[in-house]
Amino acid sequence: GKSFDMEKIYKLGFEDAKDGNDFGASLPKTTGPSAPRGTSAAADTNFDDLPPFHPSPPAAKESQFGFTWAMSAFGLFRGVKELGVTPDGRFDPQFLVANVKGAPPLKLALLGFCLYRVVSAFM
Repeated sequence: GKSFDMEKIYKLGFEDAKDGNDFGASLPKTTGPSAPRGTSAAADTNFDDLPPFHPSPPAAKESQFGFTWAMSAFGLFRGVKELGVTPDGRFDPQFLVANVKGAPPLKLALLGFCLYRVVSAFM
């Protein structure tokens, strides 16, 4: 088939527009996608010249007690301290239970998530 460079194709389209012809009227009729000049369609599927692919080994499993565990433990500690310490500074389990019953659901969900993260590190 006849090959066209970009400038020639652009000029054909420009002339079509200037002369009032339909879009692509001067462009060659193709039967399908064509490969760039200097290549063949079969060249697109030849991967023999690529370097061999060697995937890296899986990363070593990191410790369960990382940054996210520490943040969860701190969040749990802070939440329990906030809900269970009386105004005079002592920890009271009954005070904790009473405050948990009246705590907003979002705070309880956050504490539950923190508890899950801390406990799941030991399993």
